[in-house]
Amino acid sequence: MSVLKVTDLNVTIGNTLINTTPTIIDLNLDLNEGDILGLLGRNGCGKTTFIRALTGMIPYNSGSISFFGKELRNHSFEIKKRFGYVPQDLTFPTYLTAAAYIDLHRQIFPTWDETFAHHLEKRFDFDTYQKLHKLSVGQRAQVTLVCALAHKPELLIMDEPTAGLDPIARKSFLAQAVELLAEKETTVIYATHQLDDVMRLSSKIAFMADKHIQHVIPLDHFGNMATLMTCALENKNRFQDFPDCLHSTEDETEASWLIAKPIDEVHDLLKNQSYEPPHLESVSLDALYERMLG
Repeated sequence: MSVLKVTDLNVTIGNTLINTTPTIIDLNLDLNEGDILGLLGRNGCGKTTFIRALTGMIPYNSGSISFFGKELRNHSFEIKKRFGYVPQDLTFPTYLTAAAYIDLHRQIFPTWDETFAHHLEKRFDFDTYQKLHKLSVGQRAQVTLVCALAHKPELLIMDEPTAGLDPIARKSFLAQAVELLAEKETTVIYATHQLDDVMRLSSKIAFMADKHIQHVIPLDHFGNMATLMTCALENKNRFQDFPDCLHSTEDETEASWLIAKPIDEVHDLLKNQSYEPPHLESVSLDALYERMLG
């Protein structure tokens, strides 16, 4: 079942009469039930703007955003009851306790599961009667995760939720998230610039750069490796339509393609060709990330 479909989305922040430079350009994305999508991109590439458009926090200029087959603009109130949101900016009312903050969310969502909420609170390391400003950054992130999950959302949207966490707290948060998501089979969008986070959580990776999503690929499509294929520039037309190409470049002498397949599969696809084979090189996900996003 389709959970999210984004078509030709364009977003410009602020007054479009003054600011004519779009932040998001012609972005497309399809997400099905059970997908866990890691949205990878450098800081400033537009991830947070995209997430805010998805959650209805900012308007979009053109295109469409549909959840569960319903357009966000026309069904915003109904849709928002069906997803959970963990923001990048963990800003809380300082006068509230964790329990009071959670209670605010309990009143918003009709599907709130009190038993599950208490189950989450017991698993996490925070005092529900402590004022929020006295909790650590990691503990406040846990409070936010309780609020996002206790109503059993069909879709969970997380925007850099581990930003500001120390390495130990970040690892703990991700381990808890992975376990909980596995239990509930929740569909997830996880925006981050941390490749390690994506590897822990995701079934798919979306690379975001130049104000749109460039490619979406399943992690199990090529495991931990992709293939860099290179040939002389004069031979590039032989490989222009090679399957599962993620990215292509060329200079004065060579043309190169990043292929979302391990090197043995690429070699098998080329073995029956009559012309000189291109040079093949295995590329790790770290190297792929660097090549895709610069």
